Parts: sequence; structure tokens; C-alpha cells
Amino acid sequence: MNADIGALLGLQAQDDISDELDIRLAALGPRRTELEQVHQRAVAALAAARLAVENEERAQRELQLRVAEHRQMHERNVHQMDQVRNVREATAATSQIESARRILADEEGQLQTIARRLTDFRGIVDARESDLLSLDEAQAIARGQLDTEHAALTRERESLASPATLRLLQCRARRSRNTIVRVPVVARPRCLRCAAIRADVATTPCPCSAAG
Repeated sequence: MNADIGALLGLQAQDDISDELDIRLAALGPRRTELEQVHQRAVAALAAARLAVENEERAQRELQLRVAEHRQMHERNVHQMDQVRNVREATAATSQIESARRILADEEGQLQTIARRLTDFRGIVDARESDLLSLDEAQAIARGQLDTEHAALTRERESLASPATLRLLQCRARRSRNTIVRVPVVARPRCLRCAAIRADVATTPCPCSAAG
């Protein structure tokens, strides 16, 4: 077998191995993408929980301000009861006091509800922070394994013959197959008398000799 063709067959086998390595290297990409997507979802879940806490804290501050205002108003109404001069004024003051008391009771109830939600949301934040920390640690190991696998596959891929070498041997093999074998032309003897080309002039006499 021609040496170039033999080398070409060996390189073609390496090329098959190279294709398989390329497939395995390409498969690492989706695995990295999946890790990143899982991490992004965990980060988004934590951000949503923190936003819920911020919204509840804002609502709590606003409601606390209203409660403080209504409590002051209620105290003024109570003090005004001492200044009423007749039944009509007393009735009006009592109505204002009762109205302010109902408003305060409702707002204080809302404050308690917000406080309970805040406790729940802060617990969710703590849990998601812990989950993200655990996920980061697990993914650090997984990413390290991917890096190790990628490096090993890359080294194995680079140890194979380069595509340029393969193409060169392919070209040389094609030229070898297409080579035309040239057979040298051997001069055939001629009759010295008539110059006729005779393949057997050395063993039989030319007819022209007999005629002469």
C-alpha cells in the first residue's frame, strides 16, 4: 500500500475521533447555559422576595405616619370634649371621637397585618439567600468539573493531526491514484533491405530477401 494512502487512512480515523471530540466539546455549552439559567432564576427569586419586603416596609412607614396623625387628631377631639357648652356640641365631639377611634383601630389592624407579612417575607428572603449560597457552592464544583472536562477534551483534540495535514495527504493520495504509468516504447527491428518493421526479423528471413 502506498505510504501516503496508509497515512491518510490513519488520519481519517483520527478525523472521526476528532469529530466525536468536537461533539463532546459542543455539548459542554448547553450544560454551562443550564447552570447559568438555574443561577439566574435563583437570583431573580431572591430579588423578588427582597422587593416584596421593601414594598411592605414602605407601606408600613406610610401607614404609621397616618396612624400618628389620626392619633393626634383623636387626642384633640378628646380634649375638646372638656370645652363643649351644650348637648349638640357634645354630640358632635362624641361622633368625631368615635370616628377617629374606628379609623385608628382599622389602621392599627392593617399595621399588624403588614407586620405579619413582613415577618413572612423576611423569612423567605433568608431562605432564598441560603438557597443561593448553597447553589453557588454546588455550581462552583460543577463549573470546575466542566472546565476540567473541557481542558481534557481540548488537549486530546489538539493532539490529533491538524485538518491541514489531513487535506495535504488527501491531495497527495489523489495524485497518486491519478498517476499515469508510462511504459517505454521499445524500438522494433527493421529489415535492412526493405526497411519493413519486423518483430521476428531475428529468427525468420524477410520475404524480400527470398525474392531477390
